[in-house]
Amino acid sequence: MAKAEAAANGWAVKIERVAVEGQEAALVAFSVVASEGAAAMIAGAGGMAMAEAAGIPVAAMVARAAVLTHPIAAAADDGSLAHLSTLAGPVPISELDEVRLKELQRALGRLGYPVGTIDGLYGPKTRSAWAEFKTDVYPGNPSLIGPDSVLVLKEKLQDLAGASAGISAGVSDVWSKEATIMAIRKACLAQGIGLPSQVAYVLATTQWETAQTFRPVKEAFWKDEVWRKKNFRYFPYYGRGYVQLTWKNNYEAYSHLLNIDLVNNPDLALEPKVALFVLVHGFKTGTFTGRKITDYINENRTDLDGARRCINGTDRAREIADLAQKFLASA
Repeated sequence: MAKAEAAANGWAVKIERVAVEGQEAALVAFSVVASEGAAAMIAGAGGMAMAEAAGIPVAAMVARAAVLTHPIAAAADDGSLAHLSTLAGPVPISELDEVRLKELQRALGRLGYPVGTIDGLYGPKTRSAWAEFKTDVYPGNPSLIGPDSVLVLKEKLQDLAGASAGISAGVSDVWSKEATIMAIRKACLAQGIGLPSQVAYVLATTQWETAQTFRPVKEAFWKDEVWRKKNFRYFPYYGRGYVQLTWKNNYEAYSHLLNIDLVNNPDLALEPKVALFVLVHGFKTGTFTGRKITDYINENRTDLDGARRCINGTDRAREIADLAQKFLASA
């Protein structure tokens, strides 16, 4: 049984989750304790409804605190590849079962390889993504997977997880600008965005999109939820994060990739570790607009103005390019 504790809005929340046949079950019990010491044990949806009616913001608190028990919040769980690690020897990836294929697809997707839908089905995208991975980091027969290549894959995932070690879990809303900048630099390198000019542009974008705070923000953060519901036709899947993750299909895509429920809990996109992954992965793969950072900034080209097309057309392109130049000069 995994436990997590967090504080929010003057209340303390204790969450307990249980594992059922190797999978994390739904929330089974939690207690809400008032700062004055009064306590109430709540179980199930009925108890949650009563707590909400009493003015206790249980649902929001649980959504924020639940990330602590999720694999993305713990580097020890990220990249464990529990099922692939049981392979005794090399086998064709076409012969992997659905569970192992999903694990492989999710791992490759996290590293920025174009696997398509994470569905546990063997197809040309999975085949090509694995062949690309082996070409990049583990030369060998691109149709085979075995203990040695799984170990290399696991090491790459752990590097990626370690990139966010300097950022807090987010539930206490305490993290520093310096830690975020360092984490972004590490995450860029872990996902293959290694040129100083590329990293500088990602940092500049983060600074601009978060209104200089380097904290994940909601779209139109100066407005309230009532205003967003009235004005955003894609509500509740409006922008969240270091850059704006928007539209339900993108929330679904990152739900599958990270194995968390962003669809039912879109505010999880505000968790620093989630927002960090989305930021760098989106630049790497072209999630936001179909344009990748390497389309504009690579070993032969440095188009800091054009790189804005990775996020939002040409909006404020010059201002962000100037910020990138400053990061590049101080690197």
